[in-house]
Amino acid sequence: QGHPQLLFSPDGNWLAFGGKVSGVQLINLRTAQATSTSLLSVSSLHDYIVSLQFTSDSQVLIINPFRQRALQINLESGKQVDSWYNAHAHTMHPLEGSLTYSEDAKKIYEVVTHAEGATFKIWDINTDKVLSTVELPDFYGVVFQHSQTHTLVLKGGGEQESPFADKPNYLVLDDQT
Repeated sequence: QGHPQLLFSPDGNWLAFGGKVSGVQLINLRTAQATSTSLLSVSSLHDYIVSLQFTSDSQVLIINPFRQRALQINLESGKQVDSWYNAHAHTMHPLEGSLTYSEDAKKIYEVVTHAEGATFKIWDINTDKVLSTVELPDFYGVVFQHSQTHTLVLKGGGEQESPFADKPNYLVLDDQT
C-alpha cells in the first residue's frame, strides 16, 4: 500500500497531499482554496500514489500512480494534461508512464510498464532526446535524486517486499550513463 505524500510547490504557493489518486488534495496557499482529484475521470482513481511532484515552475502537479500512466494537473486551470511539454524544444510528448523531473529541471525520468517489466528513459530537456534507456525487471519509481553526484534511487513496486525476492527492492543508477 502507498504512503501518504505531502509536498509544497517550489514557489511556496501550493500544497499537495494524499495517498490515493482519488484523495489528492491541492491547496492554493495564496487564496486558501482547496480542490480534490476525486473529480478526475480516470481509471486509476483508487490506485495508490508512488510519488507527487511539482514542476520547477510550480505550474503543474504530477501524480504518479502505481503501475499507471502519470496524471498531470495544470494548477491554474485545474484541468488534467495528457502530455508533457518540453518548453525548451517546444514539443509535446504523450504520457506513457510515470514522470519525474530532475532537481535541476534539465532531465525527465520516465518509467513505462509493460508485461515483462518496465522501461526507464532519461530525457534531455534541452535537446529533446532520450539520453539513456534501461530495461527494468519490474515497475520502479524514482524516490531520490542527488543532482551533484547524478545518483538516482528507484524503489520497486512489486508485490513481493521481501529482501529475498527474486527482484531487487531498490536500484541505484547514475543518470549520466
